[in-house]
Amino acid sequence: MARIVIKERGLETKSLSLGSGSVTIGRTSKNDIVLNNRYVSGRHCEIVYENNGYTVIDLKSTNGVFVNGHKVESKKLDDGDRLLVGAGLLIYVANEQAIKTETLMTQLENGSADERELAANLLGQFGTLAASNALLSALSNDLDPKVKAAAAEALGLLGDSRAVRALLGYFDTSDVLLRNSVVRSLVRIADDKTIDGIAAFLKHEDSKIRVLAAYTLGRTRNTNATQHLVDALNDETYAVREAVIKALGDIEDARALSALTQAANDPHRFPQLWVIESLGRIRSPEALPVIIKALKDPGPEVREAAAAALGKLRATESARPLISALADPDQRVRKAASISLEKIRTHVEMGKSFSSSHGRDTKTMHISRIGESEEGESGAPLFGEDRAKWLKWWMEQQAQK
Repeated sequence: MARIVIKERGLETKSLSLGSGSVTIGRTSKNDIVLNNRYVSGRHCEIVYENNGYTVIDLKSTNGVFVNGHKVESKKLDDGDRLLVGAGLLIYVANEQAIKTETLMTQLENGSADERELAANLLGQFGTLAASNALLSALSNDLDPKVKAAAAEALGLLGDSRAVRALLGYFDTSDVLLRNSVVRSLVRIADDKTIDGIAAFLKHEDSKIRVLAAYTLGRTRNTNATQHLVDALNDETYAVREAVIKALGDIEDARALSALTQAANDPHRFPQLWVIESLGRIRSPEALPVIIKALKDPGPEVREAAAAALGKLRATESARPLISALADPDQRVRKAASISLEKIRTHVEMGKSFSSSHGRDTKTMHISRIGESEEGESGAPLFGEDRAKWLKWWMEQQAQK
């Protein structure tokens, strides 16, 4: 089966199998392949299956389609063709079953720079752990930065934990392309050894590297990183502390609640916006007092974050403060409060429905709804920002207790 390998600067390499229909490529979400760069038109081009092969067709895009460096309106694709769509690079593989790991490893060692980069990309997509040694060699010894970056990313795609030490050796490189590939690979592997290795950079002399380490640990979503990050809250640099707060929210570990609560009480040292957002993401009722208090913060962005966080907790205790927030002078805060109130209302109604259910089948049906997209999360709550209607609803709930 034919396949397209998709590379965009700063993003993980992906691939998509091509069937017997067409595949559209562009910037909007309606496309089969969505490219995230400003040089791509909303609906830029398509790849269609015809005459036992695939043809790329430009859909009157602003910046055109280039195949192997030549601008084309349409072209039947040959194995290995490189398509430039905006700033995104797409590589056409005619038959993924025909790809042999041994051939790619030879190409990685002896090919031109472009061929070595392609070989590393394909080994990441289609190779096995047997390719790790060749990729490690390319990471360490190849002189072309694009090949090194492709090798780093491929090692992550293969998920070989043996590569962690080599990848960590490039964590603080000044080569942005290579560093991004290393970060993505470490996030993908993210075993205990990886977490400890990244955490060591929280003590790097360069604050920018410490920020990167915090960001990377957050991306792993690994709770083993929590204590490392909590310790880093004492960092002397505000930007590092901000990155740590965000990372703790990404991990969503309740063990960070105490540290985050203390941070909320020290607004000069910690960014309240991210403290409140991270507390909301952990979704613990223990955070309610701190988040409710933040509804009165002088900063509208903090009040907005607090209103949104309360919706994540779904706690009925926060309904009354949110109703009060509907009088906030900032429209963004009022909107966030109304959306959160609708989440709480939906949660309450589902709870009532579940409690009144009888029979195993009915209860199973209600349980299956948990986690579904809820009314109100689309930004159009039932009562909007009407305080009177929300107060009436709230009084009805209190009367039913």
